[in-house]
Amino acid sequence: MLKRWTDWNLSVPLAVSGSIAAVGGTELALFAQYPTTAAWLSLLTLLYCLVVPLFEPKTRPVLQAVVFLPLFRLIQLGLPVTIEQPLVALAVPYLLILPAVVLVIRTQEIAVGVNFRSFLVGVAPAAALAVPLALGWFAISPTEALVDQSRDGLIVAAIVMIGVVALVEELVFRGLLQDRLVDVLGSWGGIVLASLLFGAMHATYGSEEIVIYAVFLGLCFGALYQWTDDIGLVVVCHGTLNLLLFALLPIYAPGIV
Repeated sequence: MLKRWTDWNLSVPLAVSGSIAAVGGTELALFAQYPTTAAWLSLLTLLYCLVVPLFEPKTRPVLQAVVFLPLFRLIQLGLPVTIEQPLVALAVPYLLILPAVVLVIRTQEIAVGVNFRSFLVGVAPAAALAVPLALGWFAISPTEALVDQSRDGLIVAAIVMIGVVALVEELVFRGLLQDRLVDVLGSWGGIVLASLLFGAMHATYGSEEIVIYAVFLGLCFGALYQWTDDIGLVVVCHGTLNLLLFALLPIYAPGIV
């Protein structure tokens, strides 16, 4: 258990707040369509998260979680534009950071796992919860299908959306970031701040409504994780939502809302 912010000297909350503010500035630049500025800010934030713990070791647990946000953004912004398959372009940044995410979770000895009994009981409700959440997003901003309606296309979409995108995002935002922030801010403080960062990382959509809705989704996923302590259920809910948004709803129900 990390110490609460009030138990630390002032340098620790300032250092962590600085990294979070830097992530927010990066996403604001991206939202304003300044990708070069966003890339430089991501690089500076990445260096900040790596260097500060050398001088203030108590910041290491939180900054090791925050560091994946600028790292992911740098990889995403640096992807070659020649990648024609949208699912491949979507999956590559997540696959590249996954080994490091697992390493940090194991190094920090964070208990991120699946309770198979609760998973079997909760998997259907978790998937069902994704339906109204996906419809809410689709009502705000209808999405385009990233695959065709063939069986193989839908299978690949399910693997990528659930087994790659949702898995890595939940490991980062709930398994790592929320866990560390809850330790220092308390349950709701950690959930809210992790959700704000989750929403900010959706700045690439260029829509205030989507960013706000993504914050709401982060709160839903964060509360589900805090309640069940089962990352598998959150991955199922998140992944089902992604599958609905980027495969099933655009193909089979484009006019549902």
